[in-house]
Amino acid sequence: MRTATHLIMVVYYDTYIENMVSTIKKLCYIGGISDVVIVNNNNISGLLAVAQKKLSVLNIDVVEHDNSGAEFGAYQAGLNHLIGKDLGQFNLVIANETLGKHYMFFNQHASAFFKSFYQARHGAVACGFVAYAEKRLRIGELYSSRWLQSNLIGLSYSAIERLDFQLYNESLNKLVLSSSAERDMFDVEIGRELADRLRDWLFRPVGGWYGASPLNKGNANFFRNKARSIIQEMHLSMRLEDRDVAIVHYRITFLQRLIIRLKLPFYFFVTSRGRNIGRR
Repeated sequence: MRTATHLIMVVYYDTYIENMVSTIKKLCYIGGISDVVIVNNNNISGLLAVAQKKLSVLNIDVVEHDNSGAEFGAYQAGLNHLIGKDLGQFNLVIANETLGKHYMFFNQHASAFFKSFYQARHGAVACGFVAYAEKRLRIGELYSSRWLQSNLIGLSYSAIERLDFQLYNESLNKLVLSSSAERDMFDVEIGRELADRLRDWLFRPVGGWYGASPLNKGNANFFRNKARSIIQEMHLSMRLEDRDVAIVHYRITFLQRLIIRLKLPFYFFVTSRGRNIGRR
């Protein structure tokens, strides 16, 4: 009998609720999930009632969170909630409401994700979309050239155990310094290659994040928080690798890719984006 899987879904914006509901339905139907924790990370009014009405066939808990720790603080709040329910062993899928909004996510993506996650021949496994860097990146004493994108990650119970049930590391926040100058924003514990990558991603509108902008005093706090989220994302994968957790990239088959291509014109129309535009 397969270990039960629980879903943690983080939501920030009330305008994303319909997309969140659609994504939850997709993940739960294809992944055989019936228990969902929605983390309300931005004080959205009436979220529980909306979720219970639109997702009535699922067991829904809503956890109120104050956005401390941003995305990973919210994931931790959801995991703490599950641990408090004394469920025994469980697999975990964490996702946020940008999945399907900023990133294409059709049934074919979900099928490929769960096939890779559930069929991985490892006791401790983390599954998702793996991004790669040309050089090894460093945070403190940990190194890696790959990381799981944080909008969708599957973790086996053994992987969660090896992480000591910690998805969020608050101490990393101090590695982003209170400066509005690019060259002084990152502590020396952030390796040079990673610091350069963060600067290119956040502050270079051409080739960077879709919200990239030159750094100034007016936007420095926003970008500091964004940098902290990316560092949390990368550090999680570094910890997984350091603790001998298998990191699995889910792969789309040729047939699935063909079906997705046929759906793209409609996706372009309904999203007005039609592209995977990177992290939130």
